[in-house]
Amino acid sequence: VGAGQLGSRHLQGLVTCSHRLRIQVVDPAPDALKTATDRWTAMGGAEGCHEVSFHQGIGEVSRQVEIAIVATTAFRRSEVIEAIGAHADVGLWILEKVLAQGEEELRRIVTAVGASMAWVNTWGRSTPWYQQIRGSEPVSPIRFHVGGASWGMACNAIHFLDLMCWWTGEELVDVDAAGLDDEWLIGKRPGFMEISGELVARYSGGSTGVLRAGRPPDAGTPAGWDVVDALDVEWSSGHWRIKRPHSEEDGL
Repeated sequence: VGAGQLGSRHLQGLVTCSHRLRIQVVDPAPDALKTATDRWTAMGGAEGCHEVSFHQGIGEVSRQVEIAIVATTAFRRSEVIEAIGAHADVGLWILEKVLAQGEEELRRIVTAVGASMAWVNTWGRSTPWYQQIRGSEPVSPIRFHVGGASWGMACNAIHFLDLMCWWTGEELVDVDAAGLDDEWLIGKRPGFMEISGELVARYSGGSTGVLRAGRPPDAGTPAGWDVVDALDVEWSSGHWRIKRPHSEEDGL
C-alpha cells in the first residue's frame, strides 16, 4: 500500500523473488499507480512469473494477505494500517519509517497490527557489506559520529541508531535533543518538517553516538537533499571511517 517513489521500489525488488507471488498494489493516486506499473515493467516484471494487479482502494484486495508492505508517508499511516487490518487477515507487516508522527499514532499501529509480526524498514542490517564488517565488530562500548550538511536527520537518524543497536547488541535507552536548533525547517517532502543541530544517543552497554546535521545553503532550499559526509566508529583500540554510509556497495 503506497505506490509512489518508495513503494514502487519495493515492487521492483519483488521482481527477482524466486517464488511465484500474487501482488496487489494499492494507491488512490493514478499517477502513483502508473509510476509503479512503469517501474515494474522496466525491471522485467511483465515477463516474470508473478501475478500483479493495481487498485485504488484497500477494499478491492484479498482478505487473506501473507505480507503487507505499507510504504505511505507517516502522515495518517496509522489510519492506513487500521484500514488494512480491518479488511484483511495479515500474516506479516513491513512498515516504512518514519513510523508515525506521535505516541498516540504508535499505539494505534501496535493495536492494529495485533499479534502479527511487524518490521520497520531500516536498511542497515540487510546491507551485505555492513553484514561483512559486523563480523569484525569492535568491543563495546563504542562511540560513533554521523555528520553532514542538510541530510534529513529527522527522517534518517533512525537508520544509524538502529545500526548501532545491531552492531553492539545494546538497546537504545535515550536520545538527547537539547542540541537541536530551535527553528523547524521545511522538508523536501511537502507537508513535512526537518531539523538541524545535534542529537546525542546513549545505549544500554555504555555506547554513545552523536548525530549532526546542518541547514540548507539558503532559505529557499528545502532541508534533506544532502548526503551524510561520513560515519565514524571508535572504540578502545581502533577506528572505522565509513565515507559513504548510504551506499549499497562498499562505503569503507
